[in-house]
Formats: sequence, C-alpha cells, structure tokens
Amino acid sequence: MVCLLIISGIAFRFLFMTLGHNFDFESYQKVLEAGRLGLTPWQTNRYNYGPTWSLILRAFDWTGSKTNTGLRFQIVALLTIADLYISYFIYRFKGPLIAALFFVNPISVFITGYHNQFDNLAIAIVCGSILVLKRNNFQNIFSQHLIAVILLGITLTLKHIFLFFILWLMARQKTVLLKLLYLFGPLLLLALSMLPYLGSSWASIKLNVIDYKSFNNSPFLTLIGLEEIIDPTSFFVLLMCALAYIFRKIELEQSFFIYCVLLVTFSPAVANQYLVTAAVGAFGLLNRGFIVYTIYGGYWLMVSHHGLGIVRETRVVGNLFYFVPLPTYVLHVGYTVFPILLIYGLTVCYKSSRQSGSVVERRTRNA
Repeated sequence: MVCLLIISGIAFRFLFMTLGHNFDFESYQKVLEAGRLGLTPWQTNRYNYGPTWSLILRAFDWTGSKTNTGLRFQIVALLTIADLYISYFIYRFKGPLIAALFFVNPISVFITGYHNQFDNLAIAIVCGSILVLKRNNFQNIFSQHLIAVILLGITLTLKHIFLFFILWLMARQKTVLLKLLYLFGPLLLLALSMLPYLGSSWASIKLNVIDYKSFNNSPFLTLIGLEEIIDPTSFFVLLMCALAYIFRKIELEQSFFIYCVLLVTFSPAVANQYLVTAAVGAFGLLNRGFIVYTIYGGYWLMVSHHGLGIVRETRVVGNLFYFVPLPTYVLHVGYTVFPILLIYGLTVCYKSSRQSGSVVERRTRNA
C-alpha cells in the first residue's frame, strides 16, 4: 500500500503539471531571461529570495539546452524529490503509513505539481539538519552542530521561512559558543551568498527582499478582529521569539513540527505555498484536527483564484453540493479558516499529551 501511495503521489504531481501554471513560474522564466541579459534576479522585480533558487534555475536552463528537457519538468522533478525526502523524515519518526499519506496529501501535490513554489526544498534541507543533530555517532559534537548550521544557512539562501527556527535552536543550546554559532552562523552564510550581488543590485534587493511583504493579510489577527490595532509583523516576531523559549526543552523533531504549524498560524502574510509548511507539521503531529486542515487546504487550492480557480459552474469540484454557494463562501473567508484548523489540531495534540501523561502517571503509581 505504501509503495502504491508513493507511485500515485509522483504521478499526481506530474499530472498537475499539465494543468497550466501561474505567476510564479512566469517569474522563473523572467529570471532566466534577465540572466541572459546580464541582469540579476532581483532586477526583474519578480524575485524575492536568496540567490540559490536562481542558480538552480540557471543550472536547469543549461541542462535543458543539453538534454532537451523542459524547465517545468526539471522543477517538478526536483520538488518531488524534496517531498520524498520530507516523507522519509516523517517516516523516521512517525512510520511508513503517515509518511506515505503525507506524500499524497493534496496541498503538497498541488504546490509541487502546479504552483512550483519551492518551500518544500527549504523544508527538506532543514529536515536534513535535524537528522544530523539526531545522530549519535559523531565523535566531534561541534562538527555535528557546524554541519547543521551550514544546512540552516543554505535553507535561508533559498527562503527565509526558517529564520525564526534559528532562534528556536539557539534557545536549546547549553553553551554560549553554540548559542552564538546558531544565531550568527546561518545569517553569515546568507550574507555571504548575497555579497556578490550588492554592488549591482542593492536597491533591487532592498525593495524585493528586505522590504518585501507578501499579501500581508494576517489571517490570525483578522480572525480575532485586531488586524488594524496590532501591527502584524511586530506581533509575529515577538510571539515567535517567546515560543522559542517555551518549546526549548521538547524533542527536537516535535519542536520542528510545531514550528511549521505555528509559523503559518500566526504569520503576518499567508499565501497558498505557505500551506505546505503547515502540512509538514500537521502530518508530524497527525490527529483529526490536522486531517481537516489537509482536506480543506486541498479544497481551497482548487477553488481559490490563486489556485486552479474551479468555480460552481464546473459542477465538479467547485461546488460539492451543487445547491450551496460553497466556493463563494470559501473565497470570502479566505485564509482565516486555516488558523482555526491549525489551532484546533494543536489543541488536540495538547489534550492527547496530557491524557498520555496521566495514564503513565497512574500506571507508575499502581506499580
């Protein structure tokens, strides 16, 4: 069954590739066109990341010219491999069935196959850093941490979604040296990766990376009606810093899964591709609440204007009940449903852990 799910997941990703593309893939093409003209990615005003993804695109452009393999096919293949590695990571802690179910979840299938955003590539690298830290056969502990920090630095050169996870890891360290290594090491690698481009593109980098704000829709604060009272970015930064201290003593992989969920729950800006990050945490902490999140997330990606945009007139996916204007309602509430579902999933986790602790305590007393 597991093998069948994996094969199906791969097939679905390449099937979704045939359904078209959106703004982001067009941006990748413009980045390549700019490179041929001697411009940097940020000068297109369509690129908001570190340099690593642009280098990957250039490599794909070269291999495509040599092998006649399309850019889109290569991107989907790479992102599918990233999803497979994340599934392997989940398998290490949750077993083969949950890992396989993650691989076929509709959110990841859609973002990898259709949307082609590369959040999962950054996530896969962080998964690698965690597995390095979980190994117990390193003779030199500092080398173990150094490798993990390098991987964290690489993920920042792709996307900044794990910027605050650096603080979470720093809070776990026992010595000042390791705290400094985790705090400054990844940021130093990010700075070094950007250094060659600062002379020609500083203004564009500042506009499209440092000052860039995605949709800035703040679903959580909108949900509770405080989006115009509390600054979403300040709220998010302070909360993620506080949570670094709160979760500093739990298991490392649990900390990672929780971070993935909370990052999306409280983010000042949420777009479709962000849902992938929460999906990783959802399957790492799988319960009935997160199952609802996954199902609804898949439905949202089908009906949203930034997804497939399937509406009621199709009478296939756009309106499951034919007589209820469900897509209109879903589009109206937008992303505000996701914090509810994610918080519900975390609440179920908390209750389950409390109940498990009570059972263990009772058994210990009886013994």
